[in-house]
Amino acid sequence: MLTATRELLAEEGFAETTILAVARRAGVGAPAIYRRWQSRIELIEDAVFAEFDEIVVPDGVDLAACLQQYVDAFYAHFSAPATRAALPGLWSQQSSHYRWLGVRLGDTDRAGFRDLLRSFSPDVVDPSVDPDSILDMLVGSVLHQVFVLPHTGRPRRPTYATEVLVRALNPGHT
Repeated sequence: MLTATRELLAEEGFAETTILAVARRAGVGAPAIYRRWQSRIELIEDAVFAEFDEIVVPDGVDLAACLQQYVDAFYAHFSAPATRAALPGLWSQQSSHYRWLGVRLGDTDRAGFRDLLRSFSPDVVDPSVDPDSILDMLVGSVLHQVFVLPHTGRPRRPTYATEVLVRALNPGHT
């Protein structure tokens, strides 16, 4: 059902990815979907964010390489056709919360990112710099690269965000 949802999002878009369309594509009845998901929105959220694994950075990698792995992982995920189709639709929902945002950018990803930054010595990562703010900037930069930059005529430079974040993490380092 999740694969069918991703396929429909990529091929038909957010509006056309209905419970009935997913059920037809997956070869199941709509009640089978409603047993697992309460709404189309929950199904779409799970379809586009269920495969977003926690980012694991191997030991011994320098700060720039670590940050680049995060940038690359978020870029790959947010630029996937299903995610690109789903995000504007999910953002347009009149909801008091965004379940997918809280889950994906909540404690799961943030805790690993905090731990990663804490693993570096103070001469590499200034301990007074807030890791949550750095992750917010990283995600915002990637979303800008995926959704805005292609319409500006400016090329995407994959390492630019990483270079800026490295400088932000140690502003006193020359």
